[in-house]
Amino acid sequence: MAVNAFDQLVAACGEAGTWPLNLTRKNQLKRILGRYQRQLGEDEKRLFITKGASVELWEARVGFDQRDSFSILTSTFCCGRKIHAAVICQSLNLPNSTRAWDSSSFWPRFISADHSRAALNCTPQMFRYICSYQQISPIFIDMLASFGTQYRRMGFHCASFSQDDLHKPLKPSLLQIDEIGRSDWELRHCYKLNGIELSDFDQKWTMRQTAIYHSFDMGNGRAFWLSIKANDEIRDRVRDGTQCLETMKAHNLNTPGTSFEACLETHLIPLDWCAEGWRWYIDTVESRIREVFHKIKSYPLDPAAGEPDPPQQLARALSMPLFNRRESTMSLIPGKKRTQTLPVQFASAVKARMSSRQSDKEKLNEPDSELEPDNIPPQRLETTHERYENISKRLEMMRTFSFSEFQKLNDVASKLKEAKLAMALNTGVLRDIRGYYEALVASSTFPSEIRQVCSSTAAFEQFVQRTSSLEKHLEAECMRADALIALVQDGITLYNSILESYNTEVNKFFALSGHDISKRMEDSAMRMEAVTDSMYDIARQTARDSSSMHVITFFTLTFFSTPILSTPDTTNPQSWNINNELLLLFFKICVPMMFVTVTAWYLYLRKTWFRRNTAVSDGEDVEASAGMRAG
Repeated sequence: MAVNAFDQLVAACGEAGTWPLNLTRKNQLKRILGRYQRQLGEDEKRLFITKGASVELWEARVGFDQRDSFSILTSTFCCGRKIHAAVICQSLNLPNSTRAWDSSSFWPRFISADHSRAALNCTPQMFRYICSYQQISPIFIDMLASFGTQYRRMGFHCASFSQDDLHKPLKPSLLQIDEIGRSDWELRHCYKLNGIELSDFDQKWTMRQTAIYHSFDMGNGRAFWLSIKANDEIRDRVRDGTQCLETMKAHNLNTPGTSFEACLETHLIPLDWCAEGWRWYIDTVESRIREVFHKIKSYPLDPAAGEPDPPQQLARALSMPLFNRRESTMSLIPGKKRTQTLPVQFASAVKARMSSRQSDKEKLNEPDSELEPDNIPPQRLETTHERYENISKRLEMMRTFSFSEFQKLNDVASKLKEAKLAMALNTGVLRDIRGYYEALVASSTFPSEIRQVCSSTAAFEQFVQRTSSLEKHLEAECMRADALIALVQDGITLYNSILESYNTEVNKFFALSGHDISKRMEDSAMRMEAVTDSMYDIARQTARDSSSMHVITFFTLTFFSTPILSTPDTTNPQSWNINNELLLLFFKICVPMMFVTVTAWYLYLRKTWFRRNTAVSDGEDVEASAGMRAG
C-alpha cells in the first residue's frame, strides 16, 4: 500500500533533527546528504543560538477569512515534542484541519542576527524544522558558511548561485500533497550576495552579506522565501514592495502567473541591494586616494635639479692624508751616525731636517694648495652653506610623508581589491540568475499559463533588462576599481621614490657633514704642523747655540793652558817677563796646529753635510712620487 505524501511529510517533520536525510524526494546521493548533515552539525554552535530565538513568518492569503493581505507572525515554536498534522498547521498558523488550497500564497521567512558577526536568531531545531517542512534543498547549507559567530572574517565575500529543481515526473505520481497545496513540480534555487552599507554604529561603509533561498511550485504558484541577513534591510524592502508595488500586493497573488511575476519582482529586491552603494563607496575611497596622491604628486621627485654639483675634490679630500708622512724627530741622524754624540754632527742634522721642513711648509703655503682652508674661494663656501640649507628644507618637507601614509595607500588598495572581488562575484550571480530564468522560460515544459501572463505584462523582459543593467553597472564599477587600483600602485611607486630620495638626501647630508668634519680635522692638523715647525725652529736655534759653546769650549781647552788664561787675572801686565824666542816658538807650533785642526774639521763637516743633504733629497723625491701616484 502506497504511503500518503502528507504522512511522509509529517514523518519527516517528526525526524527534523536528521535533515537533510529526511527529505521525501532526494536529488543527491545519501553519502552527499550525510556530508551536508555533518557539516551543519559541526557549524550549528557557531551559526545558531540556543534560546531566545524568533523567526518572522509572512503569509499572503487570498480568499481566506475574506482577507486579501499579509499576515506577519513571529514564530517561537520548538521541535522538542512529537510532531503530527495538527502541530504543523498550528505552527504555520493554518487551520487545525487539513484543507485544499484554492489560491496561491506568498510565504517569506526572515532570519536575522544581532550584528554581522553574531549567531543567527534561530535555534538549530527551528532551522531544521523549517527545512524539513519546506523540504529545502541541502545546497543551502553551503550559503551559511560565512554567517554566525566569527572572530575573523570567513568566506572572503563569497557569492554564488545554486539550483536544485524538482522536475515534473513523466508519469503521474503520489508526490503531490493536496492537503497543503503542493504539487510534484518545484523550482528550487539559492544564492548569496554581497552588498555595501553604511553602518549605523559609526557611519562607515561596511560590506554585508545576505543568503536567499527560493522555491516556486509550478503547479499552483505557491512561493516560499527564506532570507538570512544580520539586519532587517531585505525584510523592510520586501515589506515596502508588498505595499507599494502592484505586482507584489496580496490581492494579485491569485494565479500561478501573477505569483511568478511577484517572484521575479522579489528577486530584484536583493539584486538591486547588491548593486547599490558601490558607486558612493568607491567615491569615498577615491577621495582618500586623491588626498594622499595630491600630497605625493606635489613633491618634486628631483629637487636637486639645477643645483651645482658637489665639490669634485670631496672624495679626494676625504681619502688624502692630512699631512705628509715624515720621519720622527727622534730619528734625526739615520744609520750608524745616530750613535755618535758630537755636537757639531747633531747641529748639522738639525739644520738639514729643518731645511726639509721649511721646503714642505713652502709647498703647503702655495696658492694652488687644495688643503689650505683659507685659500677656498668664497663662492664654494657659500654654495656649501646653501646646499646645507636646501637639504635641510627638503628633509623637513619629506618628514610629512610618514609611514602611516604608506599604510593608508596599502589599506585603500586592499579595500578596492575586496570591493572589486565582491562586485565581480555579484555580477556572476546576476548572470547565472538571468541565464537560469531565460533557460526556464525558453523551455518547452514551461507552463503556457505563466508564459502568457509574463508576455502580456512584459514582466520577464523587464526582469532580464534590469538584471542586465545591474550587471553592466557592476562591471562599470569594477572598471573604476581597476583604474583606482592602478592609481594607488602609481602612488605607492611615487612614495617609494620619495623614500629613496629621502635616503639619498640623508646620505648626502651626512657626506657633507663628514667632509666638514674632515676639513676641520685637516685644519687642526695643519695648525699642529705649524706648531711643530716652530718647535723645529727653536730646536735649531738651541742646537746652533749649543754647537757654538761646545766649539769655543773645545778650542779653549785644547790650545790655551790654564796658567796663561789665569795669568792676566793675578799679575800686572807691566811685570810680565816675556821671552820672545819662546813666544815665537809657541806661535810656530800652535798656529800651524790650529790651522790644521780647523781645516780637518771643516773637511769632515763638509763631507757630513753633503751626505745628509743627499739623503734628505732622496727622501723628498720618494714622497713626492708617492703623492703624485695617490693624487
